[in-house]
Amino acid sequence: MKRPYEIKEQSGVIITANKYKEKDCVVTIVGEGKKRVYTANSAYSITSKNHIATLVYSQVKISSSGYEDHPCINGISLLKAHNDIYENLFYCTALSIIQEVVTNLFEENDELDTSYIEELVNLVTPTDETVIFAVLVTLLHLLKDIGILSLDLTCSSCGKKLSRTETYNFDYGGFLCNSCQDEHMISAKDEASLKILLKAYRAKPKDFIQDFKKVSVLNVIEDVVDYIKLALGYNVKSLHNFRKWFFNL
Repeated sequence: MKRPYEIKEQSGVIITANKYKEKDCVVTIVGEGKKRVYTANSAYSITSKNHIATLVYSQVKISSSGYEDHPCINGISLLKAHNDIYENLFYCTALSIIQEVVTNLFEENDELDTSYIEELVNLVTPTDETVIFAVLVTLLHLLKDIGILSLDLTCSSCGKKLSRTETYNFDYGGFLCNSCQDEHMISAKDEASLKILLKAYRAKPKDFIQDFKKVSVLNVIEDVVDYIKLALGYNVKSLHNFRKWFFNL
């Protein structure tokens, strides 16, 4: 083990809580711009003060001690529970896409813009349309944090600022200007997909409330997930269940 460290604090969202040994739990928390993994001893004992660590998607504040490569939670307080997420199957299943990407494509201590995830679990009116658009925006920012996508509104081929565009192609890294579209002989995208992706590129957490058609947003998410497989060789499996359960696809 690495050297011990002084007690540290972190606030954030519990992304995963996996049982370890008989009653312990390995907890992944994203917040304050980082992903961190902790052990919560006796968390699966209902009388334990660490039981809060099992409440996935809750917002918590923790203090930790131990070793740099094996930190343990020694204090945890619940800032906000999110039971409403579990009561909304569409919301919960859509969140699993983000959960999977954070778990499998980010290492411990990686930096990421956690404000999008924090807003995603705090939707005041989680309509299906708002949830699926918020997942798209959050997914795009996670890819930006990984370093495989730029969210600048420039042509991903020639680098010029976009004035007009009729297509995007993630094989080239995103949007293409009309000249590069013609040069690469790429077909135009449908108007709905273009409008959704342009809005998603510009969106801040406060802009999550939208009413785009769910299946149209799903089509764009599928394009993004195909790009993840192309760029990183990783297949986002949770998208399959989401499509099957809610879109019969």
